[in-house]
Amino acid sequence: MQTHRIKLTLRSLMLAATLITSGAALAQRVDIGGTVASKEDGQPMPFVNISVKGTTRGTVSDIDGRFSLKVDNGDVLVFSSLDCKTQEIKYTGQTDLNVVMESDNMLLDEVVAVGYGTMK
Repeated sequence: MQTHRIKLTLRSLMLAATLITSGAALAQRVDIGGTVASKEDGQPMPFVNISVKGTTRGTVSDIDGRFSLKVDNGDVLVFSSLDCKTQEIKYTGQTDLNVVMESDNMLLDEVVAVGYGTMK
């Protein structure tokens, strides 16, 4: 009776381990890349923040507007830049993502700079 119980426990543990490892294999991160360009002139946009929504994972586009990032299927990528409208794009398996950013047309007089300090 005791041997039968031990065998059942071992089988249960092996089944649980198999299910956990197979689930992890299905949710592996993949490398994606792409470019970010301006809608107005089609020029590459450097220094655009690209992040995976709800995580701390992210990157910044390089001087040629290129980026690369590890993502899971179903992740939402957030593209943001100071002078452009923020975009959210759901990752659905594509390996090359080309994003066009639209200007926000925020006027400079709407920006307020505040500074504190002393000077001798």
